[in-house]
Amino acid sequence: MTAAYYQDFDAEEKQICESLHALISAKLPSAENKIWHAHPVWFLDGNPIVGFSKQKKGIQLMFWSGADFDEPGLVVRAGKFKDAAICYQNSSQIDQEMLVRCLEKSVTIQWDYKNIVKRKGQLLRLFQAVLLAIMLLSFRSYNLPTDFQALLTRAQMTFDAPPKLVMQQCIENRQMNYEYALKHPKKKFEIRYAIRPLDIQIEKHKEWEKNKKPGDISIHPNKLYNPMLQATLLNISGGQLPDINAFGKAAVAKEFNADWGATAFASLDKEFGQDYKYCLVVALHKDNVADAYIFYLANDRNVILKNMEPAFHALRFK
Repeated sequence: MTAAYYQDFDAEEKQICESLHALISAKLPSAENKIWHAHPVWFLDGNPIVGFSKQKKGIQLMFWSGADFDEPGLVVRAGKFKDAAICYQNSSQIDQEMLVRCLEKSVTIQWDYKNIVKRKGQLLRLFQAVLLAIMLLSFRSYNLPTDFQALLTRAQMTFDAPPKLVMQQCIENRQMNYEYALKHPKKKFEIRYAIRPLDIQIEKHKEWEKNKKPGDISIHPNKLYNPMLQATLLNISGGQLPDINAFGKAAVAKEFNADWGATAFASLDKEFGQDYKYCLVVALHKDNVADAYIFYLANDRNVILKNMEPAFHALRFK
């Protein structure tokens, strides 16, 4: 795991690395991530694209073809290569909008480092990178079950399939039904997705409002997201209610385009958990649209935390 690279860094350095790791993995879901020359690097078709490393002046983020990105925030080194970099001393310095632009450009603008030895040091521009970009940036909701795609449409959500995971058959249970699941091919780690569109509930509530009698009480579906999360947690844990941690309103809007979101760690009951002991639940809500739940399952909480990053923003509202 490339995350092991920064586990022993001090708190600020580790926070920078975790933020960079999560954003790169989310924006380049098809890239191969591995330790190369002693630090984490992401590759597309064997060509190095972006990586970060600890330097004396901070955590350095480097784009191998960044010299052609036309981004003032990147420092271009003199020489025959096309790399450019930026250094961070604390996580607040990370400009996410600028970083997203650079990651998008890193797909369409590539120089061929993969074959530089074969060409005896000659560096050539990869014009086929534009075609590769179209393929990679169109990597959305591919090969998904029809029912799950229909729910995505009703819930006005997008789904970018996380890399290196395989589809898993959903298990019917009385505690929490879900519509799609992915599993790590080697590790005991699984992700389950449940989407609950609100369109029918809202129409029923509107009809009820028209015909209600004095004293009748009904709660609008937009006000039920927290009680529904509590009920879900009680169900899957066999009656235990763990602490619920809500996202900041600005953060959940920026990261998921949602109006509300929260997380909770739960110990699992056998029916929903099957062979898993623990689950991190992420709940999302968008007014008048849908509620959604993502379940990260493993037998060790650290396994969840180490493997969830590439999938964390896979499901979000449009």
